[in-house]
Amino acid sequence: MKCDITLGDATYGPLPSSIPAVVYAELLLNIRQVNIFVSLPTPSSPETKAELSSDGLSFSVTHDGRVSTLRLPTKVAGLPPSNLPPAPTKELSFRLPLAQLASHATSADPDNITPWAANSLATTAVLSCRKCGATLVEAGAIKVWKDLPSENWAEMMEFWHCHKPGEHGNPNEGNHIGKGYTAGEKITADTALGLVDLCYFLLSEKDCSGVEVRCCISFTIRILHAVGNINPSVRASRRRPSPETSRLNGEVTDTVARDQHYSPSKSHMPCLSSSFAFYSKKGYLIAAQNTTKRLLQALACASCQVIVGAADERAEGWRLYKWSLAVQPAEEANTERFRADFFISVHLLALIETQGARKYIIETDGATPILLWVFNTDLRYSISNPPSVSQRAMKVFYQTPSSAVGQPDTKGKTPPPPEEVHLPLHIHQELRERLQESNRSLPTPARTFQEWGIALLDRFDN
Repeated sequence: MKCDITLGDATYGPLPSSIPAVVYAELLLNIRQVNIFVSLPTPSSPETKAELSSDGLSFSVTHDGRVSTLRLPTKVAGLPPSNLPPAPTKELSFRLPLAQLASHATSADPDNITPWAANSLATTAVLSCRKCGATLVEAGAIKVWKDLPSENWAEMMEFWHCHKPGEHGNPNEGNHIGKGYTAGEKITADTALGLVDLCYFLLSEKDCSGVEVRCCISFTIRILHAVGNINPSVRASRRRPSPETSRLNGEVTDTVARDQHYSPSKSHMPCLSSSFAFYSKKGYLIAAQNTTKRLLQALACASCQVIVGAADERAEGWRLYKWSLAVQPAEEANTERFRADFFISVHLLALIETQGARKYIIETDGATPILLWVFNTDLRYSISNPPSVSQRAMKVFYQTPSSAVGQPDTKGKTPPPPEEVHLPLHIHQELRERLQESNRSLPTPARTFQEWGIALLDRFDN
């Protein structure tokens, strides 16, 4: 089988002979072992050695007179075999058991951690553009910060609140209004109030001094239809999208288009109800939840014009996405900024928790989609080139989606279609580059699985 993996224009082959051995270790919590892969630039020889430090925290490979040392994710107890395979090989692997008293890294943390929670932000917090540093929300504009509930909070209240006020002859009928006890309730933005989600801030338009409406990004969207598989295309020629109601399989679905192609898909709902933005050529964002339609406008940094968020009509406010921001939490604090893939990991974890899906098509306008399979949601790894400390991450498999996605397999069974996540073009490109960079950094045997490329998307940690 060919080991090269192609995504876009990038192809990854064997390790060049000009660099030292690459050592990669990942902590396998379920079986309490550390898996170690070694990729050598030239075939092994009798002088090639693999050694573990006396404290069980470092692993070294000596080859061709050069030493590659790796700090392991946690302490191990075993020793690598003293005799390496007699036949020359470029690939080595070891699996070592954890020490009895290993560090806290051997305990799984179920929390989906993300920075800039409400309790970490002061009234003097400043929100800036991650690209150019221009101020988007000035210090003192927000007087109160509050964390938002999960995206499906209304449904959870509807199904799990046993004794809702206003039912069963409750004498205090009406006290439930505005308290979020029913799915009809909504959260709205307000002046000087900052609402904080895992991936975005919901703010009043008046508080966003450095943000402007910009209509520039197009997208392709699949409308949710929960009943059956249908394939109608809807196109309109109006300058602004306008609703056209279609009755499909006995249900009413609103469809809107401006040079867009719509293909109803059961898998689209999680993304449409998520914290991501989907932009049309005229700057309108269409988000359908069940059979409803919403039009939102793309928001850009007034200085560099990069997309930083989207207007939210239902919430009567503006969403500024964390991946596009740099934040100074307090007056005396340093400004913090993170790569976009950290927040993409946060969003995928939230989707896995609420929807249970593991495969996603990451789409944008003007670029090839990425088919992403979240294989392991939580692991710790370290790598020798470039040298790194133990990092929390999720392991993902990726490839360019083919026309075979969603088609019957060899046994005649049709697998569930991947969920769809739409990203702005520049964030989609940043994700693609991160996947390629991560894949290149891995030893050759850890780069592929069948027709999939393998990469690591870093996660936030305590």
